[in-house]
This record gives sequence, C-alpha cells and structure tokens, in this order.
Amino acid sequence: MHGPTGIVNLQQHAPRVVQSGSQAPQLSAALKATASEAAGSSPSTIVNLSKSARFAISREADSSSVHTAAPTDLQSPSLRDLLSQYDFHNITPREMSNLAGELFRRQEIPLQIAGSFTGTEADTIVPRDENEPLDFVAHMKTMLSGVEEMARAEPQGDYAFAISYYENSNEALGAIMSFVNSDRGHILS
Repeated sequence: MHGPTGIVNLQQHAPRVVQSGSQAPQLSAALKATASEAAGSSPSTIVNLSKSARFAISREADSSSVHTAAPTDLQSPSLRDLLSQYDFHNITPREMSNLAGELFRRQEIPLQIAGSFTGTEADTIVPRDENEPLDFVAHMKTMLSGVEEMARAEPQGDYAFAISYYENSNEALGAIMSFVNSDRGHILS
C-alpha cells in the first residue's frame, strides 16, 4: 500500500470509490477513508490522488447541482478583488471565459451573458488565439456594431435578438467594469 517513503498513490484505489456512484460529499468521505486505509496509521504519510481521481471528484461535484453556493472569503477572493485583477482592455479570451464561468457560478451574471463572454476567439472571421490578449470592450462593441450594420443592410432580416444579445452583453460588461469602484452588493443590481 505504501512504500518506504510513506507516499501512497490512490490511483489503484480511486476507481472503486469513483464507481460507487456516490454524491460529492460521500465521494469525498470515501476517498478520505480509502486514503486512511491505504496509508495505515502513519501520521507522516503523504497521499497523492491521480489526475483521473481528481477529475472524477470535480466532475461529480460539478454535476451535483446546477448552482453551487458562492465560496467563502477563505476559499476565493471577494468579488471586487477578483474583478480588480483584470484589465478588460487587455484580457485573453481564455481569461474572459474563465471569469465569465466564475461570475456565473457566483450567480452574478446569467447564463446568456456568461455565454456571450466565452468563445471570443471564435467570434471573428479569422479565429484568434485564445491566449492572445485583446481589447474585450472594443471587441464587444465591434460585435454589436457588426450586427447593427447587418440589420441596416438587410432590413427584411430579423436581427432583433442578436442586437438585444450584444446590447445586454455590453451593458453587463459595463456593469462588471464599474462594480469594482461602486458600492453595489452585486454586479447586476
């Protein structure tokens, strides 16, 4: 179970725990029990989880509910601290996508807005590198202008939804950016 160094790798133990079909709290408890069993009574034993075990835990925890409770201050930065880390005029699509997911998880923005902030690298004719910074504010304004221009060019076309989509996204982005220096309790209040 453990070698001379006192290190236990749970890779061989994780499948039986993950396949048990338990919910996230039971899964966590089952892994702790398996770790204790594998480690024996040695207090200095280090337990390593394989990537597949960590992935299985995170997937099961993610699927246990659609909306998870916002993390405590000990687990993650405050909303203002989180947002103050970003320059929306110089942010990568990957960073913006991750931030959108976090804001949705915290229930600060709706799914539609979070969705509009993801996949930015694919919004252009020539796909962008998701790790190459861009001016996200200008990008969102360009997307709205492009849809408005298509609506003017094709008056018979129905672009109302797309225009509303990008108007709402631009408003939400403005609210996100102004939140850091405001006294609001939430982004969209």
